[in-house]
Amino acid sequence: MLREVTWKMKRSFNLIELIAVLAVFAIIISLVFPSALDLLASTSLSSVRSLQTEIQAATDMYVFETGGQFPRYSCAKRVHS
Repeated sequence: MLREVTWKMKRSFNLIELIAVLAVFAIIISLVFPSALDLLASTSLSSVRSLQTEIQAATDMYVFETGGQFPRYSCAKRVHS
């Protein structure tokens, strides 16, 4: 019977082992998390740059088709009388 108890105790995790595993996971996450945030920020910046390029291309095409006139921009709504 003593032999069975010893075998069961070796098979299960101790509290200290569990805490050590959690500490290792915490260290790994603390190393990976900042780089993941940097990756997310660079992806967002890349998306913004791509949209700016598309807007510039559309504006250039508009200016070419209208004979050099830029599109008008007005914050106020136009009221037709």
